[in-house]
Amino acid sequence: ALMDQWRIGTAHAISLAIDARELRADTDARQFAFEIHGIALILHQDTRLLDPKQARTHAERAFERLIAAYSR
Repeated sequence: ALMDQWRIGTAHAISLAIDARELRADTDARQFAFEIHGIALILHQDTRLLDPKQARTHAERAFERLIAAYSR
């Protein structure tokens, strides 16, 4: 379905970043895509149910930490 296509596309983009040496060689592209999806889901939920500004701040911080964890 649509979410499968999104995850496949995201994992492919991550694989390209690995090949370009922008991310560590041991990066699991499917795991990385899963974690990005998790950030997107909680951002959507918190934006609708809580404070949108704070939700965005937290999501950006989580994404930056994720990138840092997989960066070379």
